Amino acid sequence: MRFFFKIITLFYFIFISFNVSADINAVNEEIELIKKDYIEYPEKYEKRVFDIYIELKKNKDMYNKKELLDTMVTLANIMIYYPEVKLGIESSDFGIELSKLNNNQNMEDFLFYKAMYKSANWDDVEEIKKIYKESIRYALLNENKEILTAAYSFLGDLYALEGNLKESLDYYQKAQENYKTPTELLKIKHGISMLFYKLGVHELAIENLLEMLKIIDENEKLDVAKKDYQIIIYQMLSLSYIKMKDYENALKYAHKNVILSKNYYDTHFEINSYLIYAGVAAQLDKNKEAEKYIEKTKNMIFGTDYEKNHLLIYNYYFAKYYNQFSKKNYEKAKEYLKKLEKYLAENDPNSLNGIYDRLSIILKKVGEFEEALKYQQKYTEYYIDFRNQKESLLSLFLHENYKEASLSTQIKKLEKEKLEAEKKITKQLTEKIEKEKRLYQLLLIIVLISILMIYVYIYYIKHKKISITDGLTETLNRRFAVNKIESLIKKNKDFSLILLDLDYFKKINDTYGHDVGDKTLIKVSEIVKNKLRKNEFLCRLGGEEFIIISENDDFELAERIRKEIARTDFETVNKITASFGVININKKNKNTFNQIYNELDKKLYEAKKSGRNKVFY
Repeated sequence: MRFFFKIITLFYFIFISFNVSADINAVNEEIELIKKDYIEYPEKYEKRVFDIYIELKKNKDMYNKKELLDTMVTLANIMIYYPEVKLGIESSDFGIELSKLNNNQNMEDFLFYKAMYKSANWDDVEEIKKIYKESIRYALLNENKEILTAAYSFLGDLYALEGNLKESLDYYQKAQENYKTPTELLKIKHGISMLFYKLGVHELAIENLLEMLKIIDENEKLDVAKKDYQIIIYQMLSLSYIKMKDYENALKYAHKNVILSKNYYDTHFEINSYLIYAGVAAQLDKNKEAEKYIEKTKNMIFGTDYEKNHLLIYNYYFAKYYNQFSKKNYEKAKEYLKKLEKYLAENDPNSLNGIYDRLSIILKKVGEFEEALKYQQKYTEYYIDFRNQKESLLSLFLHENYKEASLSTQIKKLEKEKLEAEKKITKQLTEKIEKEKRLYQLLLIIVLISILMIYVYIYYIKHKKISITDGLTETLNRRFAVNKIESLIKKNKDFSLILLDLDYFKKINDTYGHDVGDKTLIKVSEIVKNKLRKNEFLCRLGGEEFIIISENDDFELAERIRKEIARTDFETVNKITASFGVININKKNKNTFNQIYNELDKKLYEAKKSGRNKVFY
């Protein structure tokens, strides 16, 4: 019985083993079938891949540990391209567990996959780097160059994203020393091109990007999604050519990017392609085309989840800025840069340095020189630090096409020249601002002096007017008459004088009062002034007595005035008359004002004596 039981038990385990092997083989066959298409059609196989993993883990004790490990390696290799991060980490940990049971075989694979999944959420960068480095340790022990190359490359990506460009370049170099497949080289070249772009060495970034396109063209079958890489390459080529101011090539690749990104499964790529194209179009003064593509993105970004995407917002405002700048709408361009500055300060402060140079340029354009200088200084400080880092890094990259020391020297020379140019610009800007300041100060002083002089002049004119004007009639006064007559005598001028006195004016004051008398004097002065021409002046000497100074040869003036006064109706007093004394003064006459006045007064007296309302010469 015991023997029979042993036989039954033996056959049972043989049967189980056979069925398990059959099951695992079937799983492996299915996985291999999935593997052929999973890059191009991930959504088609996603659920089935996860179901396979769940089944394997659930029934792990039923399978041969070595076979299960091999199956999990293949399955995990597929799973890293799927979005379920939590399940992916769990599957990696399951693989690590299996590896420990098999003398750490394939440990590097599962550590690598775990690091990749954790990188998706960016939870703990230091832990991610630690896992990658542990993966590298096992890859070296197990001589797994594929994982070794991939881990080096991804560490290069991590350090680049952190801004630690020295470490990044070092890991890319190690990756390039160990790659075997075109896919691996493609990944490395991508990382290196991005790094050179960050360093500002755009010629080398372009060189690497074009090599990537060549790798894709020369290899029909790549275990990566070609379209993903092509979109990224076209974007980076456009941006690199923009930096080099080669806008024709930039537009060429921007257009390719637009065509390739349309209706792509990830709308992010499509939005970005429109914004890059708009930015390049603006540089070539194709403003309507730029506006069209910017408008396309507006509803695609704002009011959607993409509004949280810093890169898209950055590119959106930059496209807006470029378009306004190319149209010379500098105030509007400044507005978009200021919006971008505010957005970055709140959401992505590390990217602020990228717009300092642009802000200094646009502020200078709108005449805000002090603000422009501040931003130029910020940019220069950032650039000096960046340059120093860059020069130390370029010496590390001495592999294949970049071995020649002359190239590194050339790059350093170019960067030195660029720095000197930036310093020169800053110096010129500083000098210009100082010059503008001095000019503004001088202009301010001139304006203040001018205002003071105008005030003094107005005060002088007003004072002078008051000093030579009769307060009641607003005619000229006795002072003016004396000065004018004496001035004409000194100049040896010929002129005439008319002395005018109202008849019976005292009676008007006594009968109707001084108010009526004053109104009468004002009215008479208006009548006389209306009869005067150029170079004829009416002066009130006092009371009802006026003198007319005429540089014109007109003997009828007194008579015309007499007649006009006599026929004018005056309020209250109705009619009044005036008597006139007239004399002519020639250049031979050297008498004083008083002497001349006495002669005039005699003529006036004769007019009064003869019955008034007369003119005596």
